[in-house]
Amino acid sequence: MSGFKRLNLVPLSTQFELILRSQLRRWVKTIGFVICGLAIIILWQVSELHVSTVVLHQKEMRYQPVRDMMSQNSKISQQLKEIEQQKTQLKNLVSGPTPLHILKAIAVASHHASGQVVVTSLSCNSQDVQEQQPAKSTNVSNVSRKCKRIGTVAMAGNGEDDEAIMEFISALKSSGLFNKVELKSATHTKDQNHTTKQFHIEAISETEVAS
Repeated sequence: MSGFKRLNLVPLSTQFELILRSQLRRWVKTIGFVICGLAIIILWQVSELHVSTVVLHQKEMRYQPVRDMMSQNSKISQQLKEIEQQKTQLKNLVSGPTPLHILKAIAVASHHASGQVVVTSLSCNSQDVQEQQPAKSTNVSNVSRKCKRIGTVAMAGNGEDDEAIMEFISALKSSGLFNKVELKSATHTKDQNHTTKQFHIEAISETEVAS
């Protein structure tokens, strides 16, 4: 019996099939473990994402009053800017001598004249002029602009004599309302044996206004 050899009676094809099945079982188990691990990781990530979304939503709800307050502050700032613009426009409307001040200055000047001076007609006109003042830089955007309101008051009337008219003009200059007062014309007139002098005077005022 010592010379007996152990023989493998299983065919080679069957052996190969058994080995292949064993390897397939191992691969299937490995793939199954990997898929289960990936599924667990994906579920964990989804859960974390959901929790993060909930926390983020809670924070947004917590900071919503702050956003509303900032939005209201922005609206209030815009309204304040509009109010400032309207204030500037209203201020510009009353810039320069008012009609009441002009009439008062004429009345005071007539009173200071040595002779009788009567203003028979009066007209007022104003015009806004922009003056460009180049800055030191050569950039065009750095050019500053100043707006000046030029008011012109034209008056005509009768004066007793040249001296009274000149005193009237001097009093208008001293009023501080006008930058320049000029006698445009003066002619002698005679009415019922009484000689008077008709005059035309132009007074100019300059006032800076906001542009």
